[in-house]
Amino acid sequence: MELVSRDCDVLGTKVWISVVAPMQDSPIVAAIDKAFSRVKEIEQKYSRFIKGNVLADLNASVGKWARVDEETWGLLKFGEELKVKSGGVFDLSVKGILESWGYDENYSFEEHGEGNLGGMEFSDDGRVRLSAEIEFGGIGKGYAVDQMADILENFSDRYFINAGGDIFAKGLNEKGEKWRVYFEDPLNPEQVIGFVDVDESGRGLACTSPSKRKWVDKHHLVDPRTKQPADKMLAVYTQAADPRSGAKNCFLADAYATVLFVMGYKEAQKMVKNFPVEAMLVDVSGAIYMTEGFQGELFRE
Repeated sequence: MELVSRDCDVLGTKVWISVVAPMQDSPIVAAIDKAFSRVKEIEQKYSRFIKGNVLADLNASVGKWARVDEETWGLLKFGEELKVKSGGVFDLSVKGILESWGYDENYSFEEHGEGNLGGMEFSDDGRVRLSAEIEFGGIGKGYAVDQMADILENFSDRYFINAGGDIFAKGLNEKGEKWRVYFEDPLNPEQVIGFVDVDESGRGLACTSPSKRKWVDKHHLVDPRTKQPADKMLAVYTQAADPRSGAKNCFLADAYATVLFVMGYKEAQKMVKNFPVEAMLVDVSGAIYMTEGFQGELFRE
């Protein structure tokens, strides 16, 4: 058995897929290609930086009832339900705020105007009405990783997906050992602070930190309650169970990493017990809190 690895630039990052297979097995290579095709499809459909796609058409219909497909409906419902569950900490409508800060399709990073938040209504016949434009940045990569995992699952039970820090690993690597994932140091991306050897049954992991999407005095993690960058946390690392257990794990890990980061260190400690993830929280002071079920070891306290 050997490691079959491929990478692709998509979702604004480098996505890696590695599968343990016999001698560059051609069905595995085809499965990896299919997984990359699926993630490209998701990007083309939902990226806010692509004109004329499904998301752009939906945003162009703000204030009007618009019919959406089943996949889009599911993402919108999840986002709105998480908004309620998080007390407004998670909000798909932060698009306007991000673009008012210059995080726009041209990456101008020049502030202009003031972005507005909004909500959404759902009809019984598959239509939705937005009151503000939305984006899927808080859940998109996690959702894409789960979609790739669903494809690979039909061909192998030993694989590793990394989409810029949103990760799903299952089974054993080519050496017969658990896949090891390192926790990146939120203050220095060139260093790590610990690691986790992922359960063979499969686990999704996500990390949220402003370190890689930061400009001037802003970053991409918005606190909808203040309409300002969230500033009460250095990083959040989340873990969720196997997606075939009934819940999409990277989707959850990605979304709740955002929620917990925006909440801030103290509030997140109180609320994380109500969420379907395990988490490690890193405060701006350097203090670290881990839930009881969070797996891994730290190199330093």
